[in-house]
Amino acid sequence: MGIMGDILDVTMNGGQQGVIVSAISRRANLSHYAVLDKCEKLINAGLVETRRDDR
Repeated sequence: MGIMGDILDVTMNGGQQGVIVSAISRRANLSHYAVLDKCEKLINAGLVETRRDDR
């Protein structure tokens, strides 16, 4: 569970404010689309929540 663990580490370090997908991609050294796929699995498992902020 190395990649998933890396993603979870990055999201935990983001704290209550969360972290954007590009930051996860950079820190986990994965492509943007690979991160989206892995994050979707974590969301479906209930380990991560998603939130969309309008800028």
